[in-house]
Amino acid sequence: VERGAVNKTLFTGWIDTINVAYGAEGWNTISIAATDVWKRIVNARVATYDTTVYHSGNHVTPLEAITLAVTNAGYQMSSASVALNHKLPTTSKTNVIVNTFINDALKTGLGISWVDQATGQVVVIPRPTFVDVAPAGTWTIGNNHSDPYHLCMSDIKVQADGDVIFNSLRVENSNDSNEYVVKIDQDSIDLYGMMALDVQLNTTPDGQLTKWTDEVFSQSPTKLVKSVQTPAINRQGILTDAAFFTPGTLIGVKYTNSPLNINDYYSVVKVSHSITPDNWLTNLELWKEF
Repeated sequence: VERGAVNKTLFTGWIDTINVAYGAEGWNTISIAATDVWKRIVNARVATYDTTVYHSGNHVTPLEAITLAVTNAGYQMSSASVALNHKLPTTSKTNVIVNTFINDALKTGLGISWVDQATGQVVVIPRPTFVDVAPAGTWTIGNNHSDPYHLCMSDIKVQADGDVIFNSLRVENSNDSNEYVVKIDQDSIDLYGMMALDVQLNTTPDGQLTKWTDEVFSQSPTKLVKSVQTPAINRQGILTDAAFFTPGTLIGVKYTNSPLNINDYYSVVKVSHSITPDNWLTNLELWKEF
């Protein structure tokens, strides 16, 4: 994107497929599917994957495990990455695909990741947590035009789904089926009946299961904002920050239109753009921990 003082890369990758369609009206449609470096990383086979290089003990941190997988695949971690909590057991493998190690580390460490498109480096941060009061300068999307950091909303999706709630959680150590933790919310069970969820976790046998379970066990509401859409070019023709949002960005959603009355903060977990000669819309899929 080059506009005024703006010169920023939105996407760098490789073409997977090109499809050309010829319509009867004489128009040609060319569809191109491309993927960034993440696809190459998670499909990479490495000669060795040995996390014992980090510690003489029996554990490794999630960020260390991801860093080793990424660097062994021939790519780089971003200095913007942040350490994740919890531990994984050390392992030593040869001739393996790295995606399992990355997935385990993100799951155990409660992290999210994406590729910085300008550098091609992998960013890892802790998954978003509940925010009651957002930091100064946080953008809000909606119809509250009095906010100093307001972005107009062109679409919103709110989902009401009882299936997103669980009130009985069993977390088992994937390395030892005899080690597990069960946590329940009896009040919720009495009201709504039991909604159970079982999870396997690759972690160390030193209290990590209990710690992880306590952090993730919560009673989520059934009504959540799933996504919002905002123009990346406003009514004055000015390019807004919506053109450059990345996963992990905190945004507010402030929207009042009966029966909806939303005033809350969410973290972006996926960004997509729809760019035409007439408009540029940024769609943000959102996530919130309660």
